[in-house]
Amino acid sequence: MLSVPLKLGSENALLRKLGLDVGAHQEAIRDGNSYTVDGTIDLAKELETSTSQPWYWYSGGPLTPGKCPDWGVKWLVMETPLEVSLEQLNSLELPVSGVDSTVATKAIDTQSIARSFVPEHGVRLGSCSNANDLHNDPSCWGAANPICSSGTLQSPVNIDTTSISKVGSESFLAKASWKPLSGLRLRNDGNSLGFDTTQMGYSTVIGPNGFPKFYQVTSVALRMPSEHLIDGKQYPAELQITHKNQKTVLELEDDDVIITSVLLDFGAESKLLKQMLPETIPAAGSYVTIEKPVDLQWALGPAIDGPFFKYQGSYTTPGCAEVASWAVFENIMTLSKEQWEAFKAVFPNPGNNRPVQALNGRTIAKNTMEEAEAVDYKFFLNREMGRDKQETNPALILFPIVGTLLLCSTIMTALFQREDPKRKAESAGGLEQKPTTYGRGYNQF
Repeated sequence: MLSVPLKLGSENALLRKLGLDVGAHQEAIRDGNSYTVDGTIDLAKELETSTSQPWYWYSGGPLTPGKCPDWGVKWLVMETPLEVSLEQLNSLELPVSGVDSTVATKAIDTQSIARSFVPEHGVRLGSCSNANDLHNDPSCWGAANPICSSGTLQSPVNIDTTSISKVGSESFLAKASWKPLSGLRLRNDGNSLGFDTTQMGYSTVIGPNGFPKFYQVTSVALRMPSEHLIDGKQYPAELQITHKNQKTVLELEDDDVIITSVLLDFGAESKLLKQMLPETIPAAGSYVTIEKPVDLQWALGPAIDGPFFKYQGSYTTPGCAEVASWAVFENIMTLSKEQWEAFKAVFPNPGNNRPVQALNGRTIAKNTMEEAEAVDYKFFLNREMGRDKQETNPALILFPIVGTLLLCSTIMTALFQREDPKRKAESAGGLEQKPTTYGRGYNQF
């Protein structure tokens, strides 16, 4: 049930079109008879003032007599009321005033009310009694993975642009080093349509220690409708690109990921989705090969070069590990209704998206990945033992020089020995040596 509150004010255009306060329909309204409404009524447009604003969800019952269905009644109550004139209300000719005719309100636990999102149990499809429900119904994931229902950093979320905690000036395009790749296998895993690859490039983000971390693109998945909402608005589709931290050249970390998200609305045909939605979409468990190169950076440039929202979250697939940094781009790309219909033919309602999760106090930043300040070291040894020589005081070189001189002086002093005076007098070089004749003298001849 969708409930739009009304408040006294100016005449309501929608109610006017429906015949309230129109003389031709007064008798039919008074007697409870039906009548024909002339012209076309665009209900979405007429209610947009209210439906485009925050709303509340809760599970309850009907407001009219009768048996409540087994599944109850799921209520969506708009926060912003529409105006209605007193004349339009009087045209209903209620036997008692509106206040007197209302049913007494019943208290409800505030924890049972969700603001601008539907909790998982609100869209439960099955009973979580079989393996199919455990895998396909997000409200059943918690049975096998408790963090899916008890975690506090779950994704997706509704991004409230009026509650941004930090605003930077970064562009994700400068961080992305994606390259075209041909021969990709477009696979249908039964839950999403996309491809897996480790050859499409990477994104670079500065880690907590100031050194760059390289996140390798590992998969691309298409979901309809979108999983993330912006200011309560859900879009027809969302393309998610998952990156995993490159621990080594051959080793990627599953518990350190960046997921970039591009939202799509109806409009011109998407050339990228034209490659991802061939004439024959592969059946569940199979794949087809995309022969022409897929160039994400070119196809999604207008989005990834624009504003983006960043928050800490989780995978939106079973497992729900809370290890993801999300970058949701604000600029919306387009897809055609024909492309949407082709996808929905394979993945019918209610879609392959996980419902929105509660923020639980998390902050959302804009235009920044909240990176640490990059260090600029001239290394020796390695990262852990490196030093920045530019910051070393040149005067420190005096310590080894002075130490070397002192050591040499000590050694020289210790080894120095004066010559014995007696030996000095008898030596060939002594100044006090008496004349001595060696060999035969000439006087013997």
